[in-house]
Amino acid sequence: MMRMSKAQKHTKKRHEKTPEPIVLFKDIQTHILEGTGEEEYRDFLGQILASDDKEILLLRNRARRAELKLARRHKLPLVHVALALHRFPKKVRKRLRRLKRKIYRRIKKFSRKPASAPSQIKGTVSVIIATWTEVPTLEKSINSVREQKGLPQDRIEIILSVNGGDREYYSRLEKRYGSIPNLKIIFTDRKGLGVARNLGAASANGEYITFLDDDDWLTEGYLAEMLSLAGKETGIIMGKLYDADDDRFIQDTYINKGIAKQSEPRTTDYLSASSIFGNLTSKLIRRSLFTDDFLEIPEDMDHSEDILFWALNFGRIHGELAFMNPKSPEGYVRFLTEKSMSRPSADLLRLYISDKRALIKELSHMVLSETTEAAHKEFICRQIRAQENHVLNYCAELNDPLLIADIQTELKRDPALLMKRSKFATHKGVAFCQLFPAEADPSAYVASRRLRQIGELEDELIDWQVFKQNYRVRRHQDPLYDAVFANLYYGQKASVSTIGVFCNLGDQSYLRWGKRAFERAIPYRADVIYSRSMTPASHIAAYLYKKANPEAKWYAEFSDPLAKNTVGQKRRIDDDLFEDIEYAVYSSADKIIFTNNNQMEYMLSYNPRPELNASIRERALVLSHPAIPREYVGIMPESYSMDPEMINIGYFGSFYLNRSHHAMLSLLKNPNVALHVFTPDYFHSEYDSITEDVRENNLDGSRLHTNESVPLLTMLTIASKMDYLFLSDTGFPGSINPFLPSKLSDYLASGTKVIAVTQQGSPLSSIINEQILHVDKLSDTFVLSLAKQKTQ
Repeated sequence: MMRMSKAQKHTKKRHEKTPEPIVLFKDIQTHILEGTGEEEYRDFLGQILASDDKEILLLRNRARRAELKLARRHKLPLVHVALALHRFPKKVRKRLRRLKRKIYRRIKKFSRKPASAPSQIKGTVSVIIATWTEVPTLEKSINSVREQKGLPQDRIEIILSVNGGDREYYSRLEKRYGSIPNLKIIFTDRKGLGVARNLGAASANGEYITFLDDDDWLTEGYLAEMLSLAGKETGIIMGKLYDADDDRFIQDTYINKGIAKQSEPRTTDYLSASSIFGNLTSKLIRRSLFTDDFLEIPEDMDHSEDILFWALNFGRIHGELAFMNPKSPEGYVRFLTEKSMSRPSADLLRLYISDKRALIKELSHMVLSETTEAAHKEFICRQIRAQENHVLNYCAELNDPLLIADIQTELKRDPALLMKRSKFATHKGVAFCQLFPAEADPSAYVASRRLRQIGELEDELIDWQVFKQNYRVRRHQDPLYDAVFANLYYGQKASVSTIGVFCNLGDQSYLRWGKRAFERAIPYRADVIYSRSMTPASHIAAYLYKKANPEAKWYAEFSDPLAKNTVGQKRRIDDDLFEDIEYAVYSSADKIIFTNNNQMEYMLSYNPRPELNASIRERALVLSHPAIPREYVGIMPESYSMDPEMINIGYFGSFYLNRSHHAMLSLLKNPNVALHVFTPDYFHSEYDSITEDVRENNLDGSRLHTNESVPLLTMLTIASKMDYLFLSDTGFPGSINPFLPSKLSDYLASGTKVIAVTQQGSPLSSIINEQILHVDKLSDTFVLSLAKQKTQ
């Protein structure tokens, strides 16, 4: 047997005397998780400190010298750090400190005041139980209210709201429960949960109302704890929700998760609690708020009426929201059955899909209403995403692939406006678009709409993974457009960082971004590829991806000619990069998108490999810039001021050398015209030039209103109120003008007439539309003939 050295003996003796600190702290942590309130925690620590246990005494003595220092460091009461062990090994001390910090965070988050004593609880509550037919669980529901502890029964009103016209059932309930003093039974011939709940609320006398289904129940201290949170400014009290069936009691519900995320027990930030507004149960609502301010519960729905109720009334909420202690054992218990809509069968779910789609369509119209405030829009969008996830989760649980096929068929036949199609897709797509929402740029807007169009061309729902440029200098953003339109068609988007490609740093910057985007895309196995120029780097990435995945179908779009600029000259004359990129598309893309026929003919006219032209024509798709659906026009409230007596003409966009502002200023020759120009703020020099030209031509500058550009949805609202919109062709010196202004699609979506100054034979000149007024130039006769179109 080996003999120990003195150092080894000392170490062994020290560890024999030293208790394991982590065990003690785990006990404290367990107590915190199971207990309530900071006072109980302090008492528990006090008991430990007063203990005669030798290990605890040793622990306390070793910590004594470090207590004050640690308390100051963490800015905590001394009693909280009395168990600090300062002379333990470094690893132990680090573990202790991490654990202590974790405990302190939990104390701060969960140390809420326990429920008040019954004598301190103020207020009354009406519990409304809707029922329409005999169910074995009704008695348990009623008894759970009658047996509430901590709250006298004279503070509780029970209302049985019988609906559906079954008089015999109503009579049986009267006979069984009619003699109970605080229980009232009401009756209506009309059937529906919404009908019964509205009738019950109208009959209630309590300061607060709450709803209880006839197959659910309340824990015994639920109402007392909920009412203890009532205050003068409290509008709604959020309670916990448990799910139960014959085998399980589930605490990890979405309601409980939402309550646990609240950093404070009270708030007026209603949007922060959006996930808790998923149902009408497990809440106490001030009766005056419900009856005087809220719209009634929808009465023509078989289910999900509570979702629509909160969507209708979110903007009407006022007062504080109060939240039950997330560690409280009390709660509303929801009983799940096989026929419950919380757990639908495959047959029920097929009906459920149609119902959910109808609900999302209803919610979509609310988002797209001009009268809905921005925060209210965001709340409804979150509810839409939640409903989509419900359906997906049910499909996953049932493991029935036909359900997804049913959803796809429904969405393709009659899409719900704001339903996120990508969630229900079976096809995968990879899109390389350097400019993509939320960038507020015409190219970004077009790219997002093209993703939608490609899905229609393929007759498939496509889950797109988008790769975009990560701009070091932040560009203008349009997050609302991304949320209510672009986001519906892609699953994820990733920003690829390189030195900016708009910084004149040479062609290597395009190659660098294309290669990096391709490397990021390697893990994704796509059925469809989409790329768009400008800029050409998107085609580089798509070409590399196509070579690695030849089975994927590549849609490549040229927004404009790539190798030639707007005056017909070769771009980047120092090399042939752009010609090479055009060739890569011509040789490898399955579908080549041109925005107009002129563009295709012009690009093929200078193609250095004309032997490909026949094949290019076979694969070509001539598709003008896709327009946003008309339903999106006017959804953004806008208070932009216009004189209702004037003929208001708007221009939205940038100016270039061969598309200047000069022709537009001729409109001011009509003394009744007010000209409204919205152009990016990096064109401030253009503002000065416009003002100078107005002065030089002796025009009335007071009728010229220059503004910075606005997000697309705001632009559509303003444009829809104008009498006319102005658009001019890009002047092109060649025989074939290949340029079609992308702004035209937005102008046409607005419904406002467009004054289009066109070049003979241009793509714009060939478009026949009753909204477009084609003119070769703005003659005085034409300008003076303009008349007011709209009443402001």
